[in-house]
Amino acid sequence: MTVRVAVPRRPDGGERDRLWSHCRAWWRDTFTGWELVEGLHRFGPFNRSAAVNRAADGDWDTLVVADADTLAQPHLVAAAVEHAGRTGRMTLPYRRRMMLTAGATDMVLAGSDPATVRAHPDPYEAHASSVVVVPRGLWDKVGGFDPRFVGWGAEDDAFAAACAHAGGGIDRFDGDVWHLAHSPSPEFNRRSATYLANVALLERYRDPYQIDAVLADDRGSDQVVAVVLTTGDRPTLAETITSIDQQVTGPIGRRIICVDGTTLPRFDGWETVQLGAGLGYTAATAAARRVALQSGQPWVFWSEDDFTFDRAVDLTAMQAEMDAHPDLAQLSLMRQAWYADELAAGGIVAANPNAFTRRGNHLTHRAYWAQNPHLCRRITLTRPWPTVGGSERAFWCQLFASDPDVNCGVWGDGTPWVTHTGTDHAGHGY
Repeated sequence: MTVRVAVPRRPDGGERDRLWSHCRAWWRDTFTGWELVEGLHRFGPFNRSAAVNRAADGDWDTLVVADADTLAQPHLVAAAVEHAGRTGRMTLPYRRRMMLTAGATDMVLAGSDPATVRAHPDPYEAHASSVVVVPRGLWDKVGGFDPRFVGWGAEDDAFAAACAHAGGGIDRFDGDVWHLAHSPSPEFNRRSATYLANVALLERYRDPYQIDAVLADDRGSDQVVAVVLTTGDRPTLAETITSIDQQVTGPIGRRIICVDGTTLPRFDGWETVQLGAGLGYTAATAAARRVALQSGQPWVFWSEDDFTFDRAVDLTAMQAEMDAHPDLAQLSLMRQAWYADELAAGGIVAANPNAFTRRGNHLTHRAYWAQNPHLCRRITLTRPWPTVGGSERAFWCQLFASDPDVNCGVWGDGTPWVTHTGTDHAGHGY
């Protein structure tokens, strides 16, 4: 049986490299017949999932995913490898994660047994990371770690949930692992956009009704979730859905109709999610954005149920434009003139020409946030939707007040791409 130890890490030229130097020697000296592979992720927010997957690439029978700052009990690691290979289940060679103090860490680095120095138990008893053993068949079944988890947090819990679901549970041995002390990750922030996005995706992994679907997701970095918000009973919805299916192309991994009402429409290729039974526009928008955030696709294409698409929309081209201009929070599709000032001027751009600047294949502006059909990055949806009347304008004010460098964009040259039909809603605030 071929055993590989996969270690995700980012060199720092400092304390973490010092800890890894000790742990690397421990793994090599303790398990001389095992292959030790580092999975490095050097640039951008640290992606532990991508680093693990990189280290796991290749042939092996059993994988030990080991953090670069953790030591374990050798006989339990070996027992976990044998157990995982025999049962096909994810196995943890410990029950308690012991957090070493800084002084105790120095003693271990100087040669002390970690079991004899000062440590305190991690109060999170469900910890399923640090040292994880998984057999090849289970790894392939769950597709490895999900690289859509970016930055700090949640990827290990998602992997454990996937393995528990696909393997019939997780097994543990009654023992300890020891975590060597170091300063917190610079990405450790439970209020950060990346963490909130990670937690939202984790909710799908923990939902027994969604986990099969999330394991079947395409995890590519170009994937889009298309979301349409509706009250469900609006006569324009069918035309909107048909128009999207016919005119919008690109890497759409999921299509979701979010319904604020009791009428649940069904369309081939679209999922239906009921948000409530008359939440109103503000609350329904917040709930639909949450559905899009949970989906995990890195990109969101948003529409409401009263638009038709007059020209072909290439989401891949729009993604390339946003990648070329990372300051863009969204690329919207221009609708026809609707309000009195727009009609009088001959269009939205004509009504406020100084607000728009041609740049590449779009018009840059800070004039509004559009809930018209638009493409945005999933991470943008971690910013809370305001719970006030005029929420679209409030979000615009909040977005631009918080970041003087952020912009919005209109795809193309400012001529209309979509038609707003605008018939009355049954719900309130629409």
